[in-house]
Amino acid sequence: MMRIIVRLTKDLLNPCIVMLTSFCENNKGQYEVLIVGDGIDDVEIEKLKTALSKYDITIMLAAGDLPADCPELPIDSVIDGDISVFFEGRMDDVLIAPDAHDEGLTYEGVKDRYPMIVFPDDKPWESTNVHYDIESIWWEYARKTSVYHEIMESFLESSLNNTGLEEYAIRICDENDSIRETINQTRETIAKILG
Repeated sequence: MMRIIVRLTKDLLNPCIVMLTSFCENNKGQYEVLIVGDGIDDVEIEKLKTALSKYDITIMLAAGDLPADCPELPIDSVIDGDISVFFEGRMDDVLIAPDAHDEGLTYEGVKDRYPMIVFPDDKPWESTNVHYDIESIWWEYARKTSVYHEIMESFLESSLNNTGLEEYAIRICDENDSIRETINQTRETIAKILG
């Protein structure tokens, strides 16, 4: 039985379920998941066990020192393939989502090519950012979970109450107005010089 470590906080319980679902879907075998986290109790462990009951996975709170040979899976990732090389310490096939987006990679260029995709800053389940199509991979696994509707409700509520994108658009408009004014002044100056 292979052991893995997951560091968990209560607010990341549902994203953890998505990550572990994606892991189990793509990595068949028996696994023991050691949960590390302050404030995590039997309620959260039971929710994890219930949500992942169809997989051959044992979930327990870690007690004492963690085994040194256990790989740790980040909650803010999706496992979209066999990550056995990750267990061997190789990180070649880990894709950092924002970097991929900045390089012009899209869903089609990423799907089934990278076994682990990490979302280190902006999270697919948060509405505080502009989203990109690579996040669809995370949502595909979220749909397979028993907490999908809960995640969607939270995302929708947060999106409806989030003014961040509106504020960003207003700042861009203000910057454009300032640039437009500078351009107009420059045109006027050039026109006076050319007479």
